[in-house]
Amino acid sequence: MEGYNLSKKRKGRKKYNLFGLFNEFSYTLIVGNVIIIYLIRLNASNSFIGLISSFSYISFFFIIFGKKVLQRLKIVRTMGWTWLLRNLVLLPMLFSPYFASKGDNRAAAAIIFISLFLFHTVRGIGLVGNSPLVRELSAGKDRGKFLSTYQTLVNISVLLASITIVVFLKPGVPLYIFSAFFILGITTGFIGTGFLFTIPEPDGGSEGVNDRLIDSLKESLKSRAVRRFLYPFSLFLFTSAMASPFILVYAKEIFLISDRTAMIFSIAGTVGTILMGLMSGFLLDRIGAKPLILVYAFITGISLIPGLLPAGFVTANLFVLIALMFFLFQFGTKGAINGSQTYFYSIISQRDQVNLGIIYFFIMGITGALGSNAGGWYLDALRHFIPGNSVLVYRIFFSTILGFLLIGIVLLKNLESKGAKPLPKALRIMFSVKDLRAISLLNKLEHVQTVEDEQKVIREIGSSQSSFPEQEVLKKLTAPSFAIRSEALYALSKMKITGKITEALLQQINNYHYTTASIAARICGQRGIKEAVPTLRESLTSSDYLLVSKTILSLAQLGDEKSLKNIEKIVLESENPMVLIHGISALKFFNRPDSMGVLFSILTRTELPMYLREEIFVSLAGLLNFEKWFYRFYLAYRENHVEGIELLLYQLEKKGISKGIDFSFITEDNLGTTDFIKKAGAFLETMSLHKKVKTIITKGLETENIATYKGLSFLIASFIVYNYVK
Repeated sequence: MEGYNLSKKRKGRKKYNLFGLFNEFSYTLIVGNVIIIYLIRLNASNSFIGLISSFSYISFFFIIFGKKVLQRLKIVRTMGWTWLLRNLVLLPMLFSPYFASKGDNRAAAAIIFISLFLFHTVRGIGLVGNSPLVRELSAGKDRGKFLSTYQTLVNISVLLASITIVVFLKPGVPLYIFSAFFILGITTGFIGTGFLFTIPEPDGGSEGVNDRLIDSLKESLKSRAVRRFLYPFSLFLFTSAMASPFILVYAKEIFLISDRTAMIFSIAGTVGTILMGLMSGFLLDRIGAKPLILVYAFITGISLIPGLLPAGFVTANLFVLIALMFFLFQFGTKGAINGSQTYFYSIISQRDQVNLGIIYFFIMGITGALGSNAGGWYLDALRHFIPGNSVLVYRIFFSTILGFLLIGIVLLKNLESKGAKPLPKALRIMFSVKDLRAISLLNKLEHVQTVEDEQKVIREIGSSQSSFPEQEVLKKLTAPSFAIRSEALYALSKMKITGKITEALLQQINNYHYTTASIAARICGQRGIKEAVPTLRESLTSSDYLLVSKTILSLAQLGDEKSLKNIEKIVLESENPMVLIHGISALKFFNRPDSMGVLFSILTRTELPMYLREEIFVSLAGLLNFEKWFYRFYLAYRENHVEGIELLLYQLEKKGISKGIDFSFITEDNLGTTDFIKKAGAFLETMSLHKKVKTIITKGLETENIATYKGLSFLIASFIVYNYVK
């Protein structure tokens, strides 16, 4: 199947969204809760209300006939002509309120019955094209986002239609107002149909239309994923359809709310659906359909709890609890169905999309129609056996539905993941501020246009310290820009290290010399990635001095003792300041006293820069295990030599140690002199140091071009004082 090219897809999505806006506005005014309110005004029974509500599901039965039409016409034309016809068959509804105003409720209800039955029949025939059309429009990695965005748009349309009804459905308003609603609904239906005709026809979109339906069904049921989906999905649809029309009936019958109040509660449900669309659009493509289906199904169950509570308690909190009931029910049911649609498209082949799309809707039709009718019959039966106690009737009614829902949720847990996150992990993501921020940044990353913008977003992803974007960030390691690759490495360094990250870092070290290899090597050391040791050892011979520098330090951080001799050799032979700085720091990490000899050897070099000398002084302090103590005194000494020495000697005075021991050789003028070296050596001999350490220090101090370094003398003086005051 060729499908749409990018240009046609964009145009098709735009036109389909406009079609959805007008179509859903029309549908709400014709088939939404306004019809239930109208039927209640006609004193219709629960069974009749359930029957009328089931028509929206019964329409799916006629998709089979739509397949015959699709074999003659293309997808868009099939939907267009049937949508035009379905609006025409609604025209008799305009006269229903007239008969009702004359007291002939039977005739008024009969017109509604016939019109809506024909409406849903024709609609069902046209729906055959919806599944392959949506499949083509939603193709790509943003499928879930497109479907959820569409759902949000149409729900905004439902909200506008519901607000329109609330504004005009005032207490005591005559029945003719319903004719006005029907006129507006039919008119907007025609406008929506006009947009439908302008959607480009997908190339090859009817592939598989000539395949036998029964053959596709048999083939699909061989798939464990399809079987595991269809059974719990059917049960969920059945139970939600049982409850859907009767939540409004429950609110009006038990709490005697007005028509306008009922529609306000319906608006709460619409708001729930809108928020569901936003949530699904944000999360569906990131955590997968399965966990969201489970969450939405669970929320659907929670929504029924107000129906189980004592009526007095609900009455005292009427607007909060009933609005919450509408909100959560629509949020949960529409969310589960939206997630199920995305899941269904992910488990079927392109060739089977027409036939399995028919089966999908056919199952919705069967289960939904049975659920709606069963709800009405069950309620009437409960009334018959429990007369005069409507509160108990509804409590039993909602308890039964809740029981079926719980069974469905248990079965939904067996869905194959299809790349989705496990439920516990998905929940952690949904309740994690940093993960949600990371998802927001990933969505933003998809729309960047410049290297600078992409770099900025990736840096923000790294700052979020969330591991959720790992896969997307890993892809950026192959970006054509060095700036992007380096930012991606920074972001990965802030995440929990996984096998994939480790593998990617090693690939960077092996394949990206002179660019990002050194960054990857540094991360391996900082994050303690032991698996990198063999690769890092090989990198010691690289001609990339930055890589060698970072490798030396990383191997030291990883405690690779086998590399120590090679590192000492590199440090002794290298003239590169970057290699020397990292090597000097590395020797401190290994904490081997023998390495002091290497540091003293470097100090013997003529014209050694001051910054390298100081690096050695700090490293020597580390090898002598008093770096933290020494560092603040050395900083003071660098600022002011005299005050630094005074601060050092004050430590002896505080401890009362200076009396009886001659520390007078520790003066600014005496540092770096023969006298200082001689007296310092005498102090060192009295200390409990390893003989080899004493030998290395003494020999180093006696080396001619080292002895004059006052910074080194201050280090030795500090070490002497430290051993007395520690």
